[in-house]
Amino acid sequence: MHPEMDSCKLPDKDRGKSENAGLRLDCRMRLKATPEDVRRALGEFCEAVRPLGLSAELTGTVELVLAEVLNNIVEHAYAGANAGQIEFHAYYMDSGFRFEIADGGREMPGGLLPVGDHVDLDTDLNALPEGGFGWYLIHDLTENLQYHRVEGQNRLCFTIPDKREFSICGA
Repeated sequence: MHPEMDSCKLPDKDRGKSENAGLRLDCRMRLKATPEDVRRALGEFCEAVRPLGLSAELTGTVELVLAEVLNNIVEHAYAGANAGQIEFHAYYMDSGFRFEIADGGREMPGGLLPVGDHVDLDTDLNALPEGGFGWYLIHDLTENLQYHRVEGQNRLCFTIPDKREFSICGA
C-alpha cells in the first residue's frame, strides 16, 4: 500500500475572501507506519509543495522535520507492532507551514514530548550519545510544538515559519 494523498491542492484563486485567506496549500495524507511509506510520503509531499516556489532552506527544513517526526512514529510509537496508520495535515500560508500529525501508536513516555537537549559535539566521538539528536532538531526548527494524547491517539502539532526576509523597494 502506498501513502494516500487524500487531498493536496493549491486553493482556487477565485474563491474570494474567507477564513482561509492567504492559504496557499492544504494537504492531507495517510500512510502506513513503515520506513518505505515514510520515504514515499516525503517524496510526494515535497513534489506537492514544489509549485509554491519555496526557498531551498525552507523546503529542506520541512523535509528534515517531517522525516524526523514520521520516522520517530515508525520506530518508537509502533515499535515491535504491526505497522499502524499515520495521518498528517499540512497547510502553508505566507508565514509558513502548520502541521498536525496523528497516530495510534504508543504514548510518548510520561505523556510528554522528549526535551531534545543540545548535544555538545566538541567531544570524543565515542562519548557522543547514539540518539537524541532528532528531538533537538525538531524543537530547534519548529515553533508552537505541542503534543497531546486524545482518545488513544498521539497528536503532534507544530509550525515551521517561513523566515524569508522581504526587502522594501528592492533595498
